[in-house]
Amino acid sequence: MNLLKSIFISGFMMLIAALTFTALLMILQGGNTLGWLGVLLNSAPFMLLLGWLMITRSVAPNPRFFSMYCEIIRL
Repeated sequence: MNLLKSIFISGFMMLIAALTFTALLMILQGGNTLGWLGVLLNSAPFMLLLGWLMITRSVAPNPRFFSMYCEIIRL
């Protein structure tokens, strides 16, 4: 089960990264800007959250962390 969870999380992170960078590239190229801006607005917060979690100290799964996570999502 842990292997399946690891594969899912890794795949999700790669998908979010690919969507964010593709959206940025397409916006800069001048394609369907409004459509790609929607993709960027949906994928960028997840990318920023994952990046913040990877760069900062390791976060233990405790109630204080979950309340902080809920506050970030509510923004």
